[in-house]
Amino acid sequence: MSTAKTHAKTCFVDLQVEDYKEILLAKFETRRVSEPNYSLRRFAQAIGLTPSNLSDIFKGRCGLSLEGAIRVAEALQLNENERQDFLDLVESQHARSQADRAAAKRRLDERRKRPFQNAAAEISAIEHWYYLAALELVELTNGQIDEQSLSERLSINREQARDAFVALLNLRLIKLENGRYVRLKNEFAVAAPTPSHRIQNYHRQMLQLAEGSLTRQPLKRRQFSSTVMTFDSKRIDEAKEFLAQVEDEFFRRFEAKDGADCVYALNLQLFGVDRQAGDQS
Repeated sequence: MSTAKTHAKTCFVDLQVEDYKEILLAKFETRRVSEPNYSLRRFAQAIGLTPSNLSDIFKGRCGLSLEGAIRVAEALQLNENERQDFLDLVESQHARSQADRAAAKRRLDERRKRPFQNAAAEISAIEHWYYLAALELVELTNGQIDEQSLSERLSINREQARDAFVALLNLRLIKLENGRYVRLKNEFAVAAPTPSHRIQNYHRQMLQLAEGSLTRQPLKRRQFSSTVMTFDSKRIDEAKEFLAQVEDEFFRRFEAKDGADCVYALNLQLFGVDRQAGDQS
């Protein structure tokens, strides 16, 4: 199994929501990233609702009909998985009959039981290395960070910084609250049953960052070491489990709750260097 982590415990982030209003709010907050003055009134008009109707929906005074939910889903340009979840969440709360509400709830539960059904959403969090770095900096700065400061801290451009905030908002890993970002998940991991091209690309990005640090950072601020050894390939699963434990122990010992001033990356690699190790064909 191929993984990428931040806050290194091995776990799956819960990307599931129990109320369709959370999806509406996340989409609204996403639009405010590039336009801080973007209002709920404009958002309501953009998705085909009146401002008062949207306000009543957020306050729980009324709900969406299925027909209204379909129009909103189209206006939000939800992908097929998001669309199915959004419509079933609406129906599970507001369908006229108890049978229809129960059927929508069963559809939701059935999709969420499928293994790795959220893999595509999870993996999008590592589309670029700076997404997870931005997530850590949101916590490090107590949310007092914007596009300019993020781009300066990570040496990325403003467009990339904006892209990172939008991605984290869409994944509901952060939210906007009183003008600052708030981290919603203390633990996050991405996992897939096979090494998808996105996870492979993420690890390539991390290796490129490590390569750059060889010349950019002084020796006293980094640590690189390599060991070449004979190895019994039948013990690869045992070795990978041991390295996972090492990684978790490193996190428990050195993750700084107090006194943190920067974001570091720990990369562990174990791979064969001879053809006997069996490259993937």
